[in-house]
Amino acid sequence: MSAERNTVEITTFGIFSLKYGEKVVSERQSPTESQSWQLLKYLVFHAGRVIGMEELTRELSFSGRVTDAGNTLRVRLRRTRSLLEPLGLGGARDGLILYGDDRYWINPAYTVVTDRQEIDRLVLPALARLTAGQGDAGECAGAMCAFGGHYLEHSRNSQWVERIRAHYDDLYLRL
Repeated sequence: MSAERNTVEITTFGIFSLKYGEKVVSERQSPTESQSWQLLKYLVFHAGRVIGMEELTRELSFSGRVTDAGNTLRVRLRRTRSLLEPLGLGGARDGLILYGDDRYWINPAYTVVTDRQEIDRLVLPALARLTAGQGDAGECAGAMCAFGGHYLEHSRNSQWVERIRAHYDDLYLRL
């Protein structure tokens, strides 16, 4: 992955983590996924898009009864930004996550690079060549090594993650 200035490197296969410069924050292993990590993962996956409160409320599961979705999401945003503080990316105006008018997005001042992009770069051409009868075992083995575990391994009971995980599990099995 890139070492370019303002580049945030994100691992989505295996343990979810973010690296900025030499600093890293990782999701802790626990029986339930934190709602703050859940929000961060969703925003990272949709980097480049501005996401409305309605979509976040629909796609993310929040424990307990939510009577004020806007307030709940703003609390989650504050907690998510606190996860990013060790990287220096937790600021409201200059951090990784921006908010305004009930919309959320990844700050375009940062380049987000994910292992998912690297897997797509390696795996999709290898599978195409394999399907055409032109692939070799070495190329497929190299593509398989890019997988560091299941996609968003600690995200459970999340429909949007399950669809993506099924896609990458299928790619892995096809190699």
